[in-house]
Amino acid sequence: MKPSHVKRLSAIEEPRLSQSAGRGTCKVVSKWWDMSVYQGKAWHTKHITVREAMRGGVIRRGKAAFCAGAIIAGSLVALAGCAADPKAATTENFAHAIAERYAKGTNDDRGLVCLQDSMVLPSVNEVKFALANPKDADANPEADTQNMFDLVVRDPDGLTKLQVLASGGVLMKKPTTISGTRGTMFQPVKVRLPAFKYTLAQNDAGAYCYATLGIDHVENFSIPGDMMGHHITEVTYVRKIESVKEWAQNAQVRAAFPAIDKSLTEVKAQPAKTMLELTNNGWQ
Repeated sequence: MKPSHVKRLSAIEEPRLSQSAGRGTCKVVSKWWDMSVYQGKAWHTKHITVREAMRGGVIRRGKAAFCAGAIIAGSLVALAGCAADPKAATTENFAHAIAERYAKGTNDDRGLVCLQDSMVLPSVNEVKFALANPKDADANPEADTQNMFDLVVRDPDGLTKLQVLASGGVLMKKPTTISGTRGTMFQPVKVRLPAFKYTLAQNDAGAYCYATLGIDHVENFSIPGDMMGHHITEVTYVRKIESVKEWAQNAQVRAAFPAIDKSLTEVKAQPAKTMLELTNNGWQ
């Protein structure tokens, strides 16, 4: 087993640091520390201050007791301040709050990237139709439904989108017939035209979501302040792509929906912003 980065961390001045193995309480700590670091296949000892130890992550929040100390009038003063404060304005707390939003899937911070093409793609409880024979377009085909959003898709790009999503399992494609009218204005003739009906394979609003996002890191945040009774801050953070659904990785789908490649590129290239509010349970 490889040795850990820090072999030991002890106070030069007595009494030595007393801390529990996990999250614990801090008892006494002195001003200076003797730290052994593994570098170049050997252990090297150097002296650092408590502030340097905390800044360098030697003493970690949530992994060991988080301690601070000072010498006042030649006496050691114990400061207890061990567990990380969820209400503190820190990048760690903000990243945790945003990650929870992603996990819960609330508001605009769902952590999902989805297709946006409402004129072509059927949404929940909607139907889109396509003629089985494009030459029947001269028969004025009409969707046999009372829903004004159920349309007959005629343009080639729209038909391609329906077809590739049906092949990928996002949409269901079933043969059917729809109404049409031939003849003249004075002698119209009603006809039935062969067609295909497209509906969502899973009648879910999230069916077109193809990527799941996570938070990589927080870049910066505004100084928290009060606004209309709320203590808030604006956080700028960088996202990362956690996963992409299999159907969205298909070359034909990518060709039909160039917005997929564009969106995934923008996710990694453009930082996002969100507002967080301080509550009794921490930042949310």
